[in-house]
Amino acid sequence: MMRLRKAISLAFLLTASVFAATQTVMADERTAPAAGDRSAIALPCANPEWPNGARHGELQGIVTLHFLVDVDGAVTDTKLIKSSGFKKIDEATITGLKKCQFLPAIVGGKAVQSWLPIQYVWIVNGTRGARAVEVEAAMARILSLAESGDMAGQFQAGIVYRNGRGVPRDDAEAARWYLKAARQGHPGAQFNLGLMYLAGEGIARSDTEAAQWMRKAAEQGHASAQFNLGAFYTRGQGVDKNASDAEHWTRKAAEQGLAPAQVALGDMYDEGRGVPADGVLSAAWYRKAAEQGDVTGQFYLAQCFEYGVAGSRDLKEARAWYAKAAAQGHRDAAAALAALGSK
Repeated sequence: MMRLRKAISLAFLLTASVFAATQTVMADERTAPAAGDRSAIALPCANPEWPNGARHGELQGIVTLHFLVDVDGAVTDTKLIKSSGFKKIDEATITGLKKCQFLPAIVGGKAVQSWLPIQYVWIVNGTRGARAVEVEAAMARILSLAESGDMAGQFQAGIVYRNGRGVPRDDAEAARWYLKAARQGHPGAQFNLGLMYLAGEGIARSDTEAAQWMRKAAEQGHASAQFNLGAFYTRGQGVDKNASDAEHWTRKAAEQGLAPAQVALGDMYDEGRGVPADGVLSAAWYRKAAEQGDVTGQFYLAQCFEYGVAGSRDLKEARAWYAKAAAQGHRDAAAALAALGSK
């Protein structure tokens, strides 16, 4: 089998929150989940767009919603619990939230629907009319929960200090709250704490501690933690290098639909690393990632079609997938597409 030219980087994904910088997610994880069960997990998601007139005007406030995550991870319903006082901001919050994707909650080994609450703070720092009092009130509620020992509140306090919204950014304080929640078994806190140990931000850098916390989150079904733990085993970072364990954890994340893990698993099948080399399976995993819009998956799938890795060559399909990747700014895909133009 032809060995595809690889340029993949096993990136460490930070998925601490839905709207990572400016939201307050009041998660419903009040107790440690049972083994194998977990709440819905947010995948990386763009911030909602400010409605016209909101950035420089008086349209600021706090929106409190409940939203339904379906078994496919899509947001299918919302309930407005408390309005910001401005219809445009309420609607912008709902519109932005519905564009987000989640890994669904798991109960008894099966994906289930789940309602989650969210509080989103719309505020323009430094502009006239910014409602600092409301931000302070939201922070007071979070910290009150955290200080009472509430696991979800501790996790949210970590997010707030890590992102520096409503309070000055303080990585050490973020790590302190993540550690408290992580010790109670919160998978998101365990994952974020692992990332902070990995980067040495707010806490002494330690690959070993990063791997240990990543494992705790991975064992609870946190897909990004599983992917990162697989990367640790691939590199021998914080753990002994082990191709079999790398494949095991990467597969778990890939089977949950995490596109970078699907690309990494396709890479393993292409190279015969931790699994027997298999071009058909390699292309199949690249396709799963490509169909989610992952640019690396699109590029590698195009290579499979160009070189006939999974069977006969199909230059039409190769062009189509190179074009998708090139449209996202992938330079090698653009070059390959241009080269195929004369064939």
